[in-house]
Amino acid sequence: VGQALQTWSPQDVIALDAPFSPDDQGLDGVLLLFANYFTPPYTPLAATTVVLKAFERHISNAMRAPTAVAVSLDGAHVYVAAEHSASIAVFARDPISGLLEYIDALSLHGASSLPALASVTSLTFAATSSSASSSVLYASSSYPGALLVFTRHPTTGSLTLLQTVLGVRDSLAGAMGIAVAADGLSLLVAAYVSGAVSEYTRSPASGSLSFSDSIHDGEIIRASFDDTPLPFPADHEARAGAHFTANGVDYLIVAAGSGGARVYTWDPEASAFSLLHTLNHTAYPHPAGGAGGG
Repeated sequence: VGQALQTWSPQDVIALDAPFSPDDQGLDGVLLLFANYFTPPYTPLAATTVVLKAFERHISNAMRAPTAVAVSLDGAHVYVAAEHSASIAVFARDPISGLLEYIDALSLHGASSLPALASVTSLTFAATSSSASSSVLYASSSYPGALLVFTRHPTTGSLTLLQTVLGVRDSLAGAMGIAVAADGLSLLVAAYVSGAVSEYTRSPASGSLSFSDSIHDGEIIRASFDDTPLPFPADHEARAGAHFTANGVDYLIVAAGSGGARVYTWDPEASAFSLLHTLNHTAYPHPAGGAGGG
């Protein structure tokens, strides 16, 4: 309104009204009745009513406590997630001036059957290969810990929920940040409550996600793992085991049923166990009627 009045002096305005929308959610506009008083005998020669678009409806309810913002890959739309509004507001963006025009808001409660998905912490766009203008929007939710995948209409900018992803091994609690790999084949999420980083395989065509792996604080991560089975005889089973260290050497004793007990030593350079010897009634015979020897 102020910008529109810059060319008019205060004396010109003789009436003003600010009608609210029928649902009382916002202003429809501002009506100004102005007349020219500068022509003698200072009576209005002409009167004109002007309607100025001052506010967009519902915008005050769509951006209460904003938490994340993202611009579409083509720069045509801006998306703002708001926690208290429990929604993602959609704005059209003028490519020259950068000015925003409010379009609509997507309710997060209505978009997913999961409760409490209002706490969106980050928004990230990524292209899909289904068409040159297609893309998806990824949203992380800190509570209960989830990823929301939305498809985007390239013309209207409207969002449609494609997928809701929950954390595996409690890996998405407090999800805060999203990163899409440069090749577009994977997506990573950092979660501060879980103390974890999770990786998801990403479909280049649709943008949908499938869980791949997660790393939690405190885990011991090996660069490689040798899953070659230890050389237990095929006719014996490991029933129990115990580990101890003596003189800097790690030992593993395995109870192998009728095969007796097998003692292994750990070779840190080879990252493997080596059979040291076997304890059984053959190796250590007991005297007849005795209580055991050795």
